[in-house]
Amino acid sequence: MYGFVYDEVHGDYKVVAGFNNESYSYSFLVKVKMYSLNSDSLTSLEDFKSEVLGTESGVFVNGKLHWANSVYRRSGWDIISVDLADRTCGEVEQPYYGEGDFGWTLGVLGTDLAVFCKYQRIQDDVWVLKEYGVKESWIKMFTIDIPCDPRMGHKFCQFFCMSNKGEVLFHFG
Repeated sequence: MYGFVYDEVHGDYKVVAGFNNESYSYSFLVKVKMYSLNSDSLTSLEDFKSEVLGTESGVFVNGKLHWANSVYRRSGWDIISVDLADRTCGEVEQPYYGEGDFGWTLGVLGTDLAVFCKYQRIQDDVWVLKEYGVKESWIKMFTIDIPCDPRMGHKFCQFFCMSNKGEVLFHFG
């Protein structure tokens, strides 16, 4: 996992990256480091438990980089974050998405953190966190029926973005 952002609080460009800790045989401990361009320094952030270290770029919302990641203590996926101002790692509470087999990805709608739940590769539910840090403020904005052949797999057809007019753009390939 990684991210490159501009920290407005400190007027600094920063790179954040997570690495499996090689001293643990099962890689349950992940090291997170942040590079600051202003100070030309690499800082280690607090450790957090993780089974699966994703390779995705972080989603920047509310001064924090966010990733979807698996935590070994619980089943399923969590949203983890790195606060650029105070250099701490955290977790964002999620809503109940419902039953069924689905995959999900993080995104941004407007200035809000969003989760795109893909059910059986034929529809996406779009959840948005309207008030950051308040679990009850997650709302399901809408459901999108995906105009794709489900035999092609979800990697071939993904929600890409939405315009201010509510038009949806998909990425094929």
